[in-house]
Amino acid sequence: MTRGLRLITCDGYDTTTSSEKSRKMLRGIKGLMDESYIDDLREDVLRGLTNQYGKGYWTGGRPYGYKLVEVSSPTEKDPYGRPKRIGSRLEIDHKQAKIVQEIFQRYADGPAADRSHLVAPRAHGSIWKIAPSLLSLPPSMNVT
Repeated sequence: MTRGLRLITCDGYDTTTSSEKSRKMLRGIKGLMDESYIDDLREDVLRGLTNQYGKGYWTGGRPYGYKLVEVSSPTEKDPYGRPKRIGSRLEIDHKQAKIVQEIFQRYADGPAADRSHLVAPRAHGSIWKIAPSLLSLPPSMNVT
């Protein structure tokens, strides 16, 4: 029973020409195929990340205090004729590293330290500021 709604998909599935039994079976088969694809994709991504990590390349995003440095192949070229990118390495961003060191120092100094002026430039140009509500945490949340 179609309840007045007709569904036609690009792979030929049509609710008006297929029986209820065949539609249920097709949905089950499609679900298994989709699940298998996701499992294969997960394995491929993990293998690629493990391979890059094994070569000493960075496999994550850009952490604050570091900059990504492109590593290019000395022999291979990309489709535009430039050296092919084969990975990325992290390099300390000295300007941001000073802010990271200050954050760790303030943490080591304890919760009584004045943090009202703490402002850190973000990697994309805007700034991070400490929220006023965090300046006076309840005693249960203060880190000692």
